[in-house]
Amino acid sequence: MKSSKIEDKKHRSKTRSSITKTCKTDHTIGQIAVHNVPLFLMYALGTLIIGLFNLYLAIIFIIYIFISNYLFMLGICAYCPHYGTRSSLCGYGLVTKYITERKPPREFKNKFKRNIGVLFPLWFVPLGIGIFLLLYSFNWIVLILLIIFMVIGFVIVPFGSSSTTCKTCKLRKQCPWMSICGR
Repeated sequence: MKSSKIEDKKHRSKTRSSITKTCKTDHTIGQIAVHNVPLFLMYALGTLIIGLFNLYLAIIFIIYIFISNYLFMLGICAYCPHYGTRSSLCGYGLVTKYITERKPPREFKNKFKRNIGVLFPLWFVPLGIGIFLLLYSFNWIVLILLIIFMVIGFVIVPFGSSSTTCKTCKLRKQCPWMSICGR
């Protein structure tokens, strides 16, 4: 146990300095907040769409938003080379350092691939319920909400990440997200 703590300290200091040297990016809290606006809008619209179907499911969805993001930080962000820095615009690395200890960055790629699915319901549950609502009883409000949700969730959020955070990240060639997206 003691040797693993020593190894973690070595990883922490080595990783932090290599990230700082590599990325040379230190985003402000304001930049991180602005970058996350589309994601929060997507969560709000998803909750609204689900709430049009069932209020209790909307409450469960809100709880799942928090649980899935928490699990994402534990299962992915703790292993990320950006842990504890402001090098990534998503800001999860900053939050994660208050939730859990640093994990070995060499496991990041495998942990990412294994744990990314925890976020998928945040996109696909509102989409599925919205489509169901439209098929069951067409409603212009649902259609408009669903279109806005899809534009934000399937265009703006992924494009925002790949065109800002990912585009400027010096570690993108090693990143499993970029290999999934084929960029």
